[in-house]
Amino acid sequence: MFNEKEYEKQFPEIDPRFLFVNVGYNLRSTDMNASIGLVQQKLEKFNNKRHEIGKTWNKAFSHLKERLIQPIKSKGTKDFGFGGFQLFVKQEK
Repeated sequence: MFNEKEYEKQFPEIDPRFLFVNVGYNLRSTDMNASIGLVQQKLEKFNNKRHEIGKTWNKAFSHLKERLIQPIKSKGTKDFGFGGFQLFVKQEK
């Protein structure tokens, strides 16, 4: 088990705030929050582009409404990402 006081005794010339048990990364929570925020900004752009593409495909297939079931957004739900565009063909009667 790690003993913080023993570690501080080994390096008396170093301020304990700057002693790191696990070397390699010195990340502050603000650094992590910033990196997550940057990724989320990109995600929003990607999702907006996917929605544009989805609308384009929906419009392109709109003349086939009698034969296809297109993806729709249900009331009270979040938008889906259009990661893929699905079309379901209705069975003939």
